[in-house]
Amino acid sequence: MKVLQVLHQLSPNRRGGLQTHVRQLCRQLRARDWEVEILSGHEECSHGGESPRSDMDGFSVTTFKRPMQPPGLGRFMSTFHNPWINSQFAGLLRASRPDVIHLHHLDYLSHGLLDQATALGIPSVMTLHDHGLLCHRLFLVRPDGSPCDGPGAGWRCGPCNLGQNLTGLAAGFPFWLKARSAHRLLTLVDLFLSPTDYLARFHCRLGLRKDRVRVLPLGVPLPGKVRTAAGGDRVRFGFAGTLRPHKGAHLAIQAFARLPEGSAELVVHGDPSLDLEYGRQIADAAARSGATVLPPFDDSHRDAVLTALDCVLIPSLAAENAPVLLRECLIRRVPVLASRIGGAAEAAREGEGVEYFTPGDVAELASKMRQFVESPVTLERLASRAPEFSGPEDHAKGIESAYREVLARHGT
Repeated sequence: MKVLQVLHQLSPNRRGGLQTHVRQLCRQLRARDWEVEILSGHEECSHGGESPRSDMDGFSVTTFKRPMQPPGLGRFMSTFHNPWINSQFAGLLRASRPDVIHLHHLDYLSHGLLDQATALGIPSVMTLHDHGLLCHRLFLVRPDGSPCDGPGAGWRCGPCNLGQNLTGLAAGFPFWLKARSAHRLLTLVDLFLSPTDYLARFHCRLGLRKDRVRVLPLGVPLPGKVRTAAGGDRVRFGFAGTLRPHKGAHLAIQAFARLPEGSAELVVHGDPSLDLEYGRQIADAAARSGATVLPPFDDSHRDAVLTALDCVLIPSLAAENAPVLLRECLIRRVPVLASRIGGAAEAAREGEGVEYFTPGDVAELASKMRQFVESPVTLERLASRAPEFSGPEDHAKGIESAYREVLARHGT
């Protein structure tokens, strides 16, 4: 049997959680005798209109490089309804003839992919990794960092994405079109998978039928190393993630700055080039507080970096689905302080390797960090209670079961 995995971006230098998950899943499916191909989107580029093929980890990868569009409504429409990508996808399906397609993210692609698959009778599964189908900013957070409870059929999205001074019909209409297209997509996919109850409930509240979604937690690979008890005279805190405001690196630094001088360390791993202005703010704040900013680490250094820390901070302002880092820390017995928001709180109960705090509350975060500094035994007690997680093999079994369910519905 053959499956086509579809996501927004995949390249050797992409280290995001979604890309890591898809590569891991592809390897597991291949071990279970599935033939796997991959389709990747690509940012709009002037030399677009190409569909190059490449090889990655032994998998055939086709990349759709969509042509540059002139500014205006048509350009925005092309981000979710792109006739060129629809046509290319129809050709890819006819040539590759997959038994099932598995969608992960449709940014840089097109909602019309589902129409092409439906026309050819190919079953579809989609994993909900974030709020991207219904939130243009992906994470339900406004530019000022305040949370949003949903798109309101798209009419609330204009000020968020076009500027606070743009309201009314003109600002909301493009996003109403996108929301309408997304709601239609909710009826075309045969089966949705969600890593958390939180994200499943969110999409059901906005139109997804409950009988079309299954909760399937992500698998966590067994680590090569686990953390041992703190041995230094200072507690080592760490942050690892995208250096954008919604991830909250600035909150970690602000809380660290409130600790007694010399009592702790803070290392921030992230790429400041993704948001140059925010990256400069983080660098300046780190310099003032004594924190250290380092580049992101790759998979080969994950064990060494995480287990060298006494506590990892996940101070997200956005309602994330299922933070991969949180589970990666807990399975290595690295305690975590995390925002109580979105699907994060489903990873473990309070006190089982993790303590939660109110999103954006620097004082509460600093108070919990100070408790660890003053009583390191609290850290060790927290680490000893970290839960176990299912591995990638179990997750792949669940994915395979979903594929067989939709194939059976189609009589395949």
